[in-house]
Amino acid sequence: PTARQGAGLIHVDRAIATALSGTTVTPGKISLGENRSSYYKTTLTIANAGKTTEKYKLGVVNAVNVGAAPTTFWYDYGTKKVSSKFSSSTVTVKAGKTAKVSVYLKQPSLKTGWIYGGWVKLTKSDNSKVLVVPFAGMYGDYQKVKVLQDIWDVNSAGDALEMVYDLPALSTS
Repeated sequence: PTARQGAGLIHVDRAIATALSGTTVTPGKISLGENRSSYYKTTLTIANAGKTTEKYKLGVVNAVNVGAAPTTFWYDYGTKKVSSKFSSSTVTVKAGKTAKVSVYLKQPSLKTGWIYGGWVKLTKSDNSKVLVVPFAGMYGDYQKVKVLQDIWDVNSAGDALEMVYDLPALSTS
């Protein structure tokens, strides 16, 4: 899932070579934010630094949805899909030029606190190249996310007791 994806290993030499003579897409990611009942619109700019015209087909690959974690040891997962639309199903970028395409993404219906995401995929017409832009969002309200979990303890009878501990690092006095 995009929610648990790291940046990965960067091949600086390949990144520079692509920027100088290949095709790049900006922005490099789409942050959808929280609860959105309508489509989120963003514009992708495709820059072709090469010497030939390139044509790309647009699509979306959905990632697994990740639920709010009750502990740090496991997560709930789901497969609801993001709705997507594009201003054009293909985009053609002439050599040495840029082209723009609008992308519209709408969150799936999930439980509060769930994170969804995926990748906008641009596939070259001859399938020789694929460009991807990751996206992610959260179903819910960021201000209602509990950052510090309650601390629980069990008494001698095995009953769960909620314990309140002072967190001096967070003290305002």
